[in-house]
Amino acid sequence: MTTGWPARSPQWYTAAIVAVPSIVNLVPPRGPTAGRNLVQVYGDGFRLPAVPDVVPAPPVPQTVQVLFGDEAVEDVRVLRSNRLLVNAPISPVAAVRVRMAGTPDLTFTPGGAPTVTRDAGSWVTDGFRAGQRVRVVGSTSNDNGPKTEYLIAVVSALVLTLDPAVTLAAEGPTSGVSVVSYAYGEGRVDITIRNLDDLGDPIVGEEVVVPDAYLYERVQLATQSCLVHVVRSLIREVRRQVIANVSLTTHTDWDGESEDLLQLVNLAEVPGIALLGPDLPENRFYSVNGTVEQVQSDDTVLLRNAPHTVDLEFDVLLVTDSKIELLNLSALWTQFMHRNPYLTVARDPDDPSKGRVRYEFDVTTGGDLLAGKAPNNSNLRTATGSVVVRGFDLEDLAGFTDEAARDLTGMTEDVDDPVTVGVSQTGVSYRVGPGPGGGKC
Repeated sequence: MTTGWPARSPQWYTAAIVAVPSIVNLVPPRGPTAGRNLVQVYGDGFRLPAVPDVVPAPPVPQTVQVLFGDEAVEDVRVLRSNRLLVNAPISPVAAVRVRMAGTPDLTFTPGGAPTVTRDAGSWVTDGFRAGQRVRVVGSTSNDNGPKTEYLIAVVSALVLTLDPAVTLAAEGPTSGVSVVSYAYGEGRVDITIRNLDDLGDPIVGEEVVVPDAYLYERVQLATQSCLVHVVRSLIREVRRQVIANVSLTTHTDWDGESEDLLQLVNLAEVPGIALLGPDLPENRFYSVNGTVEQVQSDDTVLLRNAPHTVDLEFDVLLVTDSKIELLNLSALWTQFMHRNPYLTVARDPDDPSKGRVRYEFDVTTGGDLLAGKAPNNSNLRTATGSVVVRGFDLEDLAGFTDEAARDLTGMTEDVDDPVTVGVSQTGVSYRVGPGPGGGKC
């Protein structure tokens, strides 16, 4: 006896109207090299999955294939004939080390679109591409230090046009300067969309390619992120409610004076409080195991990738050189923990209208405040404990706000304030716009 439905038999499906696909918008047009972020593709002519006319319904075959460079997307959701939702794959851009060839004279020009112009050779031939980050060595234009990196926006043979946010000092023509890029997955890739038949094969002629449509960027670690925002909010609350002298530090693994057998946290002055951490253990209680739809206060509907939910655990060190101060500081800290069962932070520090988010805030198991009893060679008195902020979602990466959420409101609406940046093979203007925002921080 045969069970189940024969695979991909087309007679179960009603005929679907198909057309040559086109792309008019990509939101967001950039993402981290790690991929896995939600990307919406706006256009037309995407083949809709036909509705099975039998019960129970068999699995619906994939009708659209999306490629980032040569990397195919594993899961394509065809929301409308003019709208797709995909998870960007890991960057297919090969790891390369690019260095300026020869010894051309360079001219650095600041302004709204800073440029680095060479008088000989070719940036393109040397392998520089839009989306790479370059480092300039031996130039006084590098005012922010030798490790400053500049994002390339546009490349031509003689001119590197940098991101408008770059601060560049005027210089040149000058010689003896080198430009180098260590590109690991960074750069632009083509976006290809193909309609598929009921057997999963590409339909001849129903394909569109947009060159250099999507930009892979490396996360810049010095950029503000949701995690940084939450940790800073905790420090501000301790400073406001307990004592102003609060610092965030790490466990001391290296000590310049190891012969004294002491490993101490440096505080500018005492009394003070040092928070060590955070450690990020997984929290399964507050975790979500799949994509979720969230209705915001303005009735916007967001689809969010399942985040990785963690706790933020901090060791706490109270330091003073007075017994009376230590007793009072310990009491004050204990009251602070008792009176603040939640840590409340702004969802978006730059937009109060998006409301606030509340996290459970508590002493960790076995983390009650204990006075230091170990003998030492100083007159400092200490007390230690540990606290936890529970249920923080690790999703938005530094510099990629709301990379894990996409707006599902108005399935046929376009994105406001698009910017024309090119033309697809079908002649349709290709536009990029801002992401919808509204994510949880």
